[in-house]
Amino acid sequence: MPRLSLPIPSPTLQPAVDRETQTRGVVGLETNVNFLLRLSGAPAFVEGDVHTAFIPQHEATLFPAPDPVLTEQRALQSALAYLLSQRTKGIDDSWKGITVKSTAWRPNYNLKKNISLMHGEKEIKVEVEYKNSKNDYRVRVEGAGWMDVYATFDSTNNSLTTSLGGRRSSVNVMFFKDQVHLCDEYGQSAFDIPKPKYQSAGDAGSAESGNSASSPTPGVLERILVKEGDKVVKGQPLFVVIAMKMEYVVRSPRDGVVAAIGNARVGEAVGKGAQIVILQEEK
Repeated sequence: MPRLSLPIPSPTLQPAVDRETQTRGVVGLETNVNFLLRLSGAPAFVEGDVHTAFIPQHEATLFPAPDPVLTEQRALQSALAYLLSQRTKGIDDSWKGITVKSTAWRPNYNLKKNISLMHGEKEIKVEVEYKNSKNDYRVRVEGAGWMDVYATFDSTNNSLTTSLGGRRSSVNVMFFKDQVHLCDEYGQSAFDIPKPKYQSAGDAGSAESGNSASSPTPGVLERILVKEGDKVVKGQPLFVVIAMKMEYVVRSPRDGVVAAIGNARVGEAVGKGAQIVILQEEK
């Protein structure tokens, strides 16, 4: 996991540290940004009271339990960021492939969108209702009460601004594959947006469909651990890529049989997304 570093603890450096960690958005790889935010905000760290037992002593502060209220807010923001970013790109809303203008006027009816997000292993369902007035929405998370939200998306700076219950907040937004990443003073969060069945059905041959295992990063193909015809199980290591002196062990996305090995050879450079192992169902 790539790790970012902090300067020597100092009260005068605290504002700079906060700005650096809050705006440092990294997607595609897991980082320690959230840990650095909590560490740089710990009073003892700011005062320079740092020692070898610092982390165990402040474990509750540095590794807190997930905040369900913050998670709900982030899910709401992720859903709105995704929908509004699609609109700014000129992509119309769709339902099972049928184009639906979200801004069109409808008598006695407001368009609703249901989005299922994955936050880690937890599924979070968000419902967004478009009002007839621009930038006004009604949103609810996990079937709870409806909330009136005013939201705008700045496609130039990739930022979402929301006003909910009289509280205004802004987050930086980054999109990576089928993920939405949010960054603000609370750290960085990632939500997966599962593809609808009618879309994923057309992607049966893609790396995301589970029919192949691809390199997660540019690097050098270090080892291939299987051969054509091998039976594999979900989670089994298939190959290893080295990048920036780090090993990336790529595992099988499902049970199956190795149908073929890609064109890359051990010791050769591979690009991000290069298909290394092709899988098929066991007959």
